[in-house]
Amino acid sequence: MALQNYQLFDGEKFKEWSRRDGLHHEETLFFERHLDEIPKSARILDIGTGCGRFIFNLASYGFCNFSGIDLSERLLDVARNRKKELAVDCDIDFSIQSATALKFCDQSKDVVIACQQIYCFLEGQNERKAALREAYRVLAPGGLILMSVMSWEGRWYNPFIAALIGPLKILKGDWMRLSRQYLCWLKWRSGPNFMILFKRQPYIYWYRKNEIEEEVQAVGFSIVDVASEKMLTESCFQFEFGGMLFIAARKPFDAVPKP
Repeated sequence: MALQNYQLFDGEKFKEWSRRDGLHHEETLFFERHLDEIPKSARILDIGTGCGRFIFNLASYGFCNFSGIDLSERLLDVARNRKKELAVDCDIDFSIQSATALKFCDQSKDVVIACQQIYCFLEGQNERKAALREAYRVLAPGGLILMSVMSWEGRWYNPFIAALIGPLKILKGDWMRLSRQYLCWLKWRSGPNFMILFKRQPYIYWYRKNEIEEEVQAVGFSIVDVASEKMLTESCFQFEFGGMLFIAARKPFDAVPKP
């Protein structure tokens, strides 16, 4: 049976991800662009929370009502222990859940965070669309989703890597992942991932800008902000590719639950 992306975070990637705590510079800049429009009492859902680094950093801004979900029990244990160590005085609920089938009620959240490129780890197109629909469902009218995705156009080397990996996909029978935008993990622990030469490996989906915009809007969101990592860190006002893509989108204020 092929290894799934989420299983890596309980295994090979656990040590690396369990040590993450602060925000990257571009993440801080992206959040600060939108924090003023979010009430401190907002009910915030962090999808793919890992060890809770977004939650604990947002708590320092005065937010106090969080739910964090992940499929890695080991990372959630780190998050729970970190909450005790930091003595965070706010309501945080950590639970095992899938982004494609959230257990929260309709319109029960005010903000959804789907950063750390979490949707890119869902290999199936239907899964990625289902996750966006679920985020839309649990958001209250006027609610905000803040997300980031791997940017296909933002990495100049993608076409070259895709060309090299293409024949390997055919040899291994990875027919469902022949799209160039599916790239496997190139690093494994502390070195190159040579296992891609021999057996099926998990893939990460890299979005094109117009593609993620269309998928977000197709669910019903109105896009508020789209910025690349380069735009955030270099204070560019015109769109310019470079690094990840960051998207903020809002659920219409007049939205009603679907029957």
